[in-house]
Amino acid sequence: PAPPSALLNVCNYLVSLSALFSLLTVQGYLRKPSQGLGTFTKATALAPIELGLYLFLGSTTQLIGLETTSAARASFLVQTTTIIVPVVEAVISRLSNVSSQLPLQRTLGPAFLASLGVALVSLHPTGESAPNEMLASLRPGDLWTLLSAVFYSLHVIRLSRWTPRIPSSVALAAGKSATQCLLAIVYLAMSPSASPAAYLSALTPHDATVLVAGALWLGIGTTAYPQWAQTFGQRRVSSTQASILYAFQPVWAAVLAAVCLGERIGPFELLGGLAIVVATIALP
Repeated sequence: PAPPSALLNVCNYLVSLSALFSLLTVQGYLRKPSQGLGTFTKATALAPIELGLYLFLGSTTQLIGLETTSAARASFLVQTTTIIVPVVEAVISRLSNVSSQLPLQRTLGPAFLASLGVALVSLHPTGESAPNEMLASLRPGDLWTLLSAVFYSLHVIRLSRWTPRIPSSVALAAGKSATQCLLAIVYLAMSPSASPAAYLSALTPHDATVLVAGALWLGIGTTAYPQWAQTFGQRRVSSTQASILYAFQPVWAAVLAAVCLGERIGPFELLGGLAIVVATIALP
């Protein structure tokens, strides 16, 4: 049987946290914390808590959404961050009377083009859900997934604000992972449907191997490394540019599905991938 998602989440974050703290130890930041998180202030202490909270809420609402919507619809809806980030950035800049690093009118074109590409890749007619079907009826899971996109967008925006104040990308990523791990443990304890004790008591050696392998892959390959890479990358690009670059996720998913699972890449996926590439080249 598949492990409860709440239990798998905890295992995922424990592995991610262990990997990032091991890297911190190698780099020596645990012996000299000031070089990792910078001068310790209330503000820098709040950074990993705030960012980790956004990521945890995003992943949790996305998992809830996947219970009542398809993977294809969810993969498209979560990429609405491509539109949400530049719009929210523009609103925040206007409200705070601070000039945006990239004016909204210069980024909306590439953002909409990237969103169109994501739609073509994720919602092609031969897939699980066609675009006209999606527009015809919204499911509760769609709304949960849209909410997760809001949380992910807040993380992208706030990460660009925090990275200049935190010297080490690894230290900030480890702090975010620690926050996610703590919240995942609380969520597991409060989730009556998770029943980790019942699952663990019936665990066979084969199931235990699958659980450990899954936790290692999720914790290192899809959590620890992306946590560090995103934090490192957003020191050099704006949050709006980052949100458009993230539109490549469904493109890579299609490529990996073709290589690993033998799935065919059709004309809609190719056209969508081309749209995302053009959007990236058109970035100001």
